[in-house]
Amino acid sequence: ANGGCRVFFDVLDLWPESLPAPSGIKKALFAWKNLRNKNLKTARKVITECSLYKKYLPQNISSETIYLCKQRQVTDFHLEWDVINFVYVGSINNIIDIDGIVELLSRINKRRAVNLHIIGGGEATEKFLSSASSAELNVINHGTIYDEQIKTEIISTCHFGINMYK
Repeated sequence: ANGGCRVFFDVLDLWPESLPAPSGIKKALFAWKNLRNKNLKTARKVITECSLYKKYLPQNISSETIYLCKQRQVTDFHLEWDVINFVYVGSINNIIDIDGIVELLSRINKRRAVNLHIIGGGEATEKFLSSASSAELNVINHGTIYDEQIKTEIISTCHFGINMYK
């Protein structure tokens, strides 16, 4: 690299490989894959978030996997089942299946009351909140939370996590 500068790339997702789209659209985006792989060869090191990604990357590059998960916290759950609490944690964007989540929780809500806790945000937040509200789900939108203790407290009140992708 120029001036002794080292270049590192991080690969947190694989596009177009993991794009939730028909194969024809994916094939049209393979120029993106080729551009990515061509430029990865110039990196001093490529950092991935899981070792699975390495099988999709060029074999002649130096890479390392850094797992982003945190140390597991032991939580004591003493939950009642008169209301079922679900929690969605993460980015609310175009790859989550908002309609699927709302449909599933709506069906459960017909048999037993459902609370949907949301920790996160993104460009599809309003759609998620609006769809859940239209389905008469009780939504508790906590917004984006970075404090692990607060997240743990909320999650410990929930029976299930729900993150569904298209």
